[in-house]
Amino acid sequence: GAVFADSDSATRDDVVSGEPYNIRVIVGEDSSAVTVSGSAEFTGTMQPAVRYFTTVDGQDTAGPAGPIELTIEGADKQPRQLTFSPQITTQVATRYASGAAFVDDVTFATADGVWPRNQAGEYLQVSATATVYRTETEPVLNPEGPPADAEAITTLAVQTDVSSGPSIPYRVSSAEGLDRPGFYTAVWRISAAEQRPEVVARLRANYEWIEPFGEQSQLMMVPMISTLAQPEAAVGTPMSDE
Repeated sequence: GAVFADSDSATRDDVVSGEPYNIRVIVGEDSSAVTVSGSAEFTGTMQPAVRYFTTVDGQDTAGPAGPIELTIEGADKQPRQLTFSPQITTQVATRYASGAAFVDDVTFATADGVWPRNQAGEYLQVSATATVYRTETEPVLNPEGPPADAEAITTLAVQTDVSSGPSIPYRVSSAEGLDRPGFYTAVWRISAAEQRPEVVARLRANYEWIEPFGEQSQLMMVPMISTLAQPEAAVGTPMSDE
């Protein structure tokens, strides 16, 4: 079922040596792997361009060499796995905020396989969600999840674009501002249960990817500032503020 991406045809003529030609494979939703094979026929000229014939008790003859035909065949050494494992990396837009939204730049990728496309050549859309937690102290990286004293503040959500897919970062902002002092960190999740059927068909059964809690790239702080000035000071003497 493979075709050339620019023509939707399985064959083409007048190929140029050294130039790549992208192909696209359309497979059924129940397929888990596919092997692509192809063949090519080339016509060339022998070098040097002379052909020499001899016959017993006859006249030797020579002439230009005729064309030769060459057939090349090839196939994938291993089947192409059609499942993929989407995941994301993140980076907060700023480390410090007071009253502003939690702003995150999300970049998608796949840990294995190739990001699938539909028959129109568009990237399948993957959805991801996040919970933003607040803690009094700076979080410590913990793959097991947030600590018991972490307070869930707000949520974030993003979906990839059909034309860009995983090739661009996506900026996501919370609807609420962060007005309480403390440390804020988002934990992103990609779950098969939140995807469209065409995406679920390309994921492993019950697929789920969860970002570790306390990633430094996810950490945003709202500082707490208090002041306690010296209540009285004599003229000409220093005044202190804590």
